[in-house]
Amino acid sequence: MQMKWAKFVAIFLVFSVLSHFAFMYSHPYLVVIFSYFASKEEVKVNEVYHQKPIDASFRKVVMPSPDILYSACVFDISNTDLLIEAKVPDFTYWSASFYSPSTDNFYTINDRMINGSLSLILTTNKSCSSDKCVISPSARGIVIFRIFIPDKSMIPVLEDFQRSIRCTPWVNFNIKSNTIY
Repeated sequence: MQMKWAKFVAIFLVFSVLSHFAFMYSHPYLVVIFSYFASKEEVKVNEVYHQKPIDASFRKVVMPSPDILYSACVFDISNTDLLIEAKVPDFTYWSASFYSPSTDNFYTINDRMINGSLSLILTTNKSCSSDKCVISPSARGIVIFRIFIPDKSMIPVLEDFQRSIRCTPWVNFNIKSNTIY
């Protein structure tokens, strides 16, 4: 009887440990999948989605900041690279953060690194040596743009910056010479 009980406990512990590791490994991917389906109606791949200023009624994301304008570009660069462009404000914080499907942040750029305008090529081509290239570890992911709202009266000006964000397919890249045209 005791041997049966010990066998049951051992099987239960092995199953529990394996389940735990399976959940921990798959959780970031499940977050991305669920967020994709939750926003599928309004967000298209390789296009920018601009979120209006957030108030207390916003429920799509848990605890977003009402002091930030958000934009996002869900990308798929399996067939072509992506040109990411934006006019960026020089008077307030802004950032662009690049995430893989596992929610790993693989690149971030912000107001301390660039002024005036942003122009980057998102690619999986590891031989790209241009300073404009951002090498993605995967063909799919998301870029999240954030613009800090220092004063609510500045929202119309900041929305102009927000609307300037572009994610467009980019085919003008010569792989042999690493030249961007």
